[in-house]
Amino acid sequence: MRSGAGGLGERAQQLYGRAGDSLQRVENAITDTASRGRAAVQDKVVRARDASRQLAQENPMGDAREAAQDVGAMGRGPDACIDAVGMEAHMHGPIGMYDRIKQTLRPETDRPAALRQAIRACRNGGVLSIPGVYGGFLDKIPFGAIVNNALTVRSGQTHVQRYLRPLLERIEQGKIDPSFVITHRLPLTDAPRGYELFKHKQDACIKVVLKPHELSAAA
Repeated sequence: MRSGAGGLGERAQQLYGRAGDSLQRVENAITDTASRGRAAVQDKVVRARDASRQLAQENPMGDAREAAQDVGAMGRGPDACIDAVGMEAHMHGPIGMYDRIKQTLRPETDRPAALRQAIRACRNGGVLSIPGVYGGFLDKIPFGAIVNNALTVRSGQTHVQRYLRPLLERIEQGKIDPSFVITHRLPLTDAPRGYELFKHKQDACIKVVLKPHELSAAA
């Protein structure tokens, strides 16, 4: 299971599919808030099916643990959970309000809603991977679940020096294509519009590529 439907999460989904592993992805309130609209959620579910040909479940207002409880052997939960959301996760209800208040008042710097759910959803002895970016102090992390469920935690930014050459070779050989996350190509003069599309998740925007030598249509 993975949380996060941006470029990082979509790439993680595709790589799991390439490796031949069985990965069930759960779309939930963390990855797509109600303000982004149901159409955006549906679009990302379709992208997940097209990219990995794995089962995708939509649960836009629910809890990832509930949606993932039947995944894995004997319904114990996913073997691995990936938090590709990070510090800007959105959550509805009292927990979401709690995080926003604490972040505003500064006792908490990040909103770890996706991390909490990933910890709670992962099966005993499973792997928790955290490529999502966190920058400071977190609150209400169920660390007891990590210890008592014997979870292996892996995190951190990409080790570029280690993976750059083998990944580039795979791209050159046509084995992987990272360009599928690009949803918009705009001239540099349209950068403000591209930023607004990305920021507000309009027009199913995931990644924008700016082309300096192209002229805006408005020009």
